[in-house]
Amino acid sequence: MSKKITGSLKLVIPAAKANPSPPVGPALGQRGVNIMEFCKQFNERTKHLKDNTPTPVQVTVFNDKSFTFVVKTPPVTYFLKQACSVTKGASLPGKETKGTLSLKQLYEIANIKKEDPAFKHLTMETMLKMFLGTAKSMGIEVEK
Repeated sequence: MSKKITGSLKLVIPAAKANPSPPVGPALGQRGVNIMEFCKQFNERTKHLKDNTPTPVQVTVFNDKSFTFVVKTPPVTYFLKQACSVTKGASLPGKETKGTLSLKQLYEIANIKKEDPAFKHLTMETMLKMFLGTAKSMGIEVEK
């Protein structure tokens, strides 16, 4: 007999910094999940990442209050900001430039994101076009 799924949720938590305070505690607590067990497992799985890296996680909760979760790669915007050494995107993209990026750097970001389950089905060319659009919307120019 398989377990019945009672819910799922998506959270973005800094790598190796999960703790029972908001947003983790309330989100998991209302579903009856053992919060400390989740925090311990999440921190163990993400300890190899750089401190405070925003890490998306998809949590699935079952009827017996057990859970599983999938840790995804950080958002593309995080990698773009890191590559350009900026803290945030442009207020007026298209009129304001926050930084520049080489096509090689964009390709390296795409290689990292290729591991994410949401991007596995995409070709490298499609991913590069998507990330080029994201960079443009952040006011980051890509040198060709």
